[in-house]
Amino acid sequence: MSDVHLFFEACATLGEGPRWDHRTNELHWVDIERGEIHRLTYGSDEDRVVSVGQSVGSAVPRCDGDGWIAGLRDGIALFGHGGKVERFVPVDAERTAHRMNDGVCDSSGRFWTGSLNEEEGPASDVLYRVGPDLSVHEMVQGIGLSNGLAWSPDDQTMYRVDSAIGTVFRSDFLARSATLSHEEPLIVINATLGEPDGITVDADGYIWVALWDGWALRRYSPTGELDYEVSVPVARPTSCVFGGPDLDTLFITTARTGLSEQDLVAQPWAGHILSYTPGVVGLPTRFFGASGTFPR
Repeated sequence: MSDVHLFFEACATLGEGPRWDHRTNELHWVDIERGEIHRLTYGSDEDRVVSVGQSVGSAVPRCDGDGWIAGLRDGIALFGHGGKVERFVPVDAERTAHRMNDGVCDSSGRFWTGSLNEEEGPASDVLYRVGPDLSVHEMVQGIGLSNGLAWSPDDQTMYRVDSAIGTVFRSDFLARSATLSHEEPLIVINATLGEPDGITVDADGYIWVALWDGWALRRYSPTGELDYEVSVPVARPTSCVFGGPDLDTLFITTARTGLSEQDLVAQPWAGHILSYTPGVVGLPTRFFGASGTFPR
């Protein structure tokens, strides 16, 4: 843990969804429970916050540089940096126990996000694909808890997490048509080690998995073998992303939610943004709205 550092005192209740914007040298993330979108200028303490008025599962910068696409409790919205909703599409609004959870964009600027059921019950989460025109398509149904999403460097494989069953799935991905096929379990994590949460993929194609209640991040090979584990000083790391000017820093979001006062005394960095330099570089964040707007 000596290699893991405190990057920013975010004091988030449920920090999630870190995204790096190389155009502005900003780290973006959300506090799901507080309904906040954050963007922090690298090398400073300038953290600008937009409150959206409800839970926000993820927010990805737009290719036009003026805000985000975000998954909310009852749908998908386009926000400007000032917090104004420019467009809104209801999704799952009739299922009040569901909300949008983790979300990322693919190489053609489409937004992929899954739902999360806050009540006990059968697996009912859905993975959605949202086009640049905000058309919504159901891609995978019957998920226990839809979470982290990522692609391989060659754009031919998509990874998705079902936290409820501790599994990272892989699918063949056809970028032109945004279709998935031949889905299969790739990584299965025993519940005693924590739940897989957010993920990212590095330039070598290895998958980084944050373990909720696992005090760790793990790096897996593209074929699912454990490469190594990084211990963190908090029980609930939620996700990670490569950023910094050289994409060589792994930024880690964390959570305080559900922890007791005693837990928080023992975990003073819970809810903050942590950083780790693993000796490998990552892939750039993909923005919403159009392809070709980010380095490959």
